[in-house]
Amino acid sequence: MIQVPLFNNSKAGPVPRPATEIRKPEREGQHRKTPLPFLDDQGRLRIPGNCDPKYRYWQKGQSVLDTLLEFGASDTEIDIHVGPVSSPDSWRQWQKFKNERKQC
Repeated sequence: MIQVPLFNNSKAGPVPRPATEIRKPEREGQHRKTPLPFLDDQGRLRIPGNCDPKYRYWQKGQSVLDTLLEFGASDTEIDIHVGPVSSPDSWRQWQKFKNERKQC
């Protein structure tokens, strides 16, 4: 498994939520040949090396931000993983998205 480095942009630290609250690596009743990304019990995004290439940001797949949004991560969890230094384009996109949501 590939571990995405954490760039903690908040003083609160990781949100203690079981990964199963976000998304299970495999859904009950469905047999997947490839695993899905998930958040572990310490709030770290885990992207298995043998997952769908769509999620492999290091191989021109979708961004970490898009993966977190797809799997329903909380704002705090996204803030932890997407920062102005580690991923400036995604960070700007995330800030714009958050501001638009607040105005609605």
